[in-house]
Amino acid sequence: MKQWQIKIWNEGKYIDFWAVNHILGGAILAYIFIHLDISFLAGLAISSATMIVWELYEIKLKIQEAVSNRVTDIITGLLGFIGYYYLNETITIAFISFLIFILLPFILLDIWGFLAYKAENKNR
Repeated sequence: MKQWQIKIWNEGKYIDFWAVNHILGGAILAYIFIHLDISFLAGLAISSATMIVWELYEIKLKIQEAVSNRVTDIITGLLGFIGYYYLNETITIAFISFLIFILLPFILLDIWGFLAYKAENKNR
């Protein structure tokens, strides 16, 4: 893996490339709650709790991040949730569009980020 492919994933004080995945992750949660016919507020509450638990899980795994970055991770995830929820109300998003523009990029970026994380920690 090239050095830039690793460094792009480095933690920022407030925001970093992982924010893209947090936004997409929030959109995925919105998609799920919309299709389970769960209300916006209930979905937002469950998504918020899920994102907070994820950040706590990262602390348990000893993933080093600034508190400001952890807060931004939650905020970007919630922005993804809110954005997708209201975008979906404006225009019905076809399942294939969801797969191509949200789920597939999320999976690919998550794999890339994980491999970059492993490569970076291997060098330490």
